Amino acid sequence: MAIVKGYVARYDIPGIKISFMKGCFDKNSGFVVPVIGEYTFPESPNVIGNAQLFPRTDGLYAEANVDLNKISYLPRGIGFFGNHVEYGEEPSQVKNVLVRSISLLSTDNVKTSSIESIESDSQ
Repeated sequence: MAIVKGYVARYDIPGIKISFMKGCFDKNSGFVVPVIGEYTFPESPNVIGNAQLFPRTDGLYAEANVDLNKISYLPRGIGFFGNHVEYGEEPSQVKNVLVRSISLLSTDNVKTSSIESIESDSQ
């Protein structure tokens, strides 16, 4: 097992097609969600662990306990699946979203996310 820490998304940084408004992740405080190895939805997801979510002043942070033996790559980015999305005045601005799972990505081209550390769990 390993502990992966990083930002699921940061506020006010343009993503591929959307940006996240300050506070849009506040309803996710303390949520524990599954961690998926590279999204395969709607097919069966490859669940590799779970993560606790922490809204911060600059975005949504996660601390994930994962089994890296269930994936064949070194995680470089974080994605997420959410629902109950509310948009701001512009359709590309997310005002509120409930995160249902996160995904460890083999790429770091998701500009709004970042992995800060990957540590072996000594337990």
